[in-house]
Amino acid sequence: MVILPHTPIRLTSTNTTFIRPFLSSANILKKLVYPMFLTLALFTLQNASNQFLASPEEAYSGVSKNNAEKIFSIQTAINAAVDGDTIYVPSGTYMENLKINKSVKLIANGTVELTPVNPGESVIEILKDNVFLTGFTILNARGICGIRVKRSVGYRIIGNRILGGDYGLLINSSSRGLVEENDVKGCLFGIYFQESSEDTIVRNNVETSKYGIILSLCLSSTVFRNRVVNCTYGLYNHISDRSNISRNIFQNNMMGIVVARSRADKILLNEALDNFYGMHIDYAQGIITYGNIVMGGLIGVKIQNSQNITITNNTACFSTNNIAIESSVNITILKNTLMNAKGHGVTMYETFNSTLSMNTVSFCRVGISIENSRSTTIVNNSLKQNSYGLFLFRSSEAKLFSNKCDNSTVADFYSEGAEKIIVKKLEINAYGNINEISFTYQGDVSIKGSRPIELETVRLLGGFLNITLSSGGWIRLNLTYNLKDIQDIRKEEPVLYHWTGNGWKTVRGSLKEESSLKGSASFLLTETGIYVLGAGEKTVEQFPPVIGVLIVIILVISSYTLLRTLKRRELKAGLFSCFFSFSQHFPYDCYQVGHSTISH
Repeated sequence: MVILPHTPIRLTSTNTTFIRPFLSSANILKKLVYPMFLTLALFTLQNASNQFLASPEEAYSGVSKNNAEKIFSIQTAINAAVDGDTIYVPSGTYMENLKINKSVKLIANGTVELTPVNPGESVIEILKDNVFLTGFTILNARGICGIRVKRSVGYRIIGNRILGGDYGLLINSSSRGLVEENDVKGCLFGIYFQESSEDTIVRNNVETSKYGIILSLCLSSTVFRNRVVNCTYGLYNHISDRSNISRNIFQNNMMGIVVARSRADKILLNEALDNFYGMHIDYAQGIITYGNIVMGGLIGVKIQNSQNITITNNTACFSTNNIAIESSVNITILKNTLMNAKGHGVTMYETFNSTLSMNTVSFCRVGISIENSRSTTIVNNSLKQNSYGLFLFRSSEAKLFSNKCDNSTVADFYSEGAEKIIVKKLEINAYGNINEISFTYQGDVSIKGSRPIELETVRLLGGFLNITLSSGGWIRLNLTYNLKDIQDIRKEEPVLYHWTGNGWKTVRGSLKEESSLKGSASFLLTETGIYVLGAGEKTVEQFPPVIGVLIVIILVISSYTLLRTLKRRELKAGLFSCFFSFSQHFPYDCYQVGHSTISH
């Protein structure tokens, strides 16, 4: 028997049922308590919509404490209730296992601690629709389950604390329920949903459990604004389709978010901080991840054995690998910001038909790495201050269009053992103009910007490129230049210059005028070295300044002489003769003719 410090208080609706006190003496029970409850019952029947408050003093009026053992229980109140009733439980410590098999509201009126009599059973078991449970603290250190919901529709479990047990909160075969603002700690399974649908899990806190929140064989669940900390698995979404996982915080877990064998889930605006794996998607289809922040750990976002996955507008940083894709198909990586990876911003291994577009990758060892993959499109990405910008290894049929590599320390573009690669409009900071280069190649190749080497007699049309080729490899390099840059050059023919180590050697190629503004040049390269695109010998601006000054002085003197001559009308014949001599023998003969005429 348990001595309760207070009597449970019950609020009736249209039906009236009373919580009956049980005393150790049957005579006292008959003589004192029954008449009192009968009087109150008659009063309540006349005022059915009012609250019925039974305080300990009212229940035990005129009864000695030594003779009146209080054995009121919450289960007694539940048994006496009918559907629609509300049961208020006063503060105190209760030792019970509760079975709620009626559609009632069970509300803790103060601090209510509940410890199981039988740890092998659930402390609270909900077996009916539309049950409302709030405010309880469940101490279940060695028990099986804190709160279990079975085959219930429309249940609400709000604001409870569950400490310990194999299962903190277990929901089986239920639907359209609400689990809100509960605090679950120290369980094997924190909040576990199984074979349920359309449930909402919102603003719960789960700590120090092996599994924080689990969805298994569920449909259309909503997981919103929860906090899961120091667990092995933060959220484990297993064979659960159309889950909406948004605005949660997963911190210091082994795995932040795991989605396995599921379809059409949305992972939106979550924070995964300092987890070993921030997000892990395995054997999944049609998953969308949008706007998440993933920081720290071994891998920020890991995708494997999956297809039709979209990773967009996420921020991942300070992981060894920010995004890692393996053995997957149709992966789209779009508009993500990836920074400060010790390894890769994006690494893709054995993946087919995927697209990386408009991502910004900076301060990583390798910006984007494609290995043993096929049919990958890499377009409009910005890669800044990485060791390697774009890295291809044993891959084929890749298309790289309009990417920008800025200040890569080792190589802007590196390829080893790759086949059928098309690179167009790759921008490289080549210590001159920003180069926009396109190329195809065979063998291994490394390209990056190089520091300038003196080339005084040529106008530069592009920056300096450092190109490394493997033995037997070649590269077909296509360079675009502005036609206006060669209009005032004596020899209007772009040439690729190759630095041999001792001097510059010209590499002839084919030229093409693409438009009235731009032209292009194509060169086949088979040698390693530094290359630069230039044109002409010396421009007008490159003549020594002394020659320019002398020309100006001569023009001024001759102009003055002509003006004086024109004032003399009588010397028209001499004027025309002087003008003709000036045009043919400038400046000496003009002076002689004029002088001779004046003297005569």
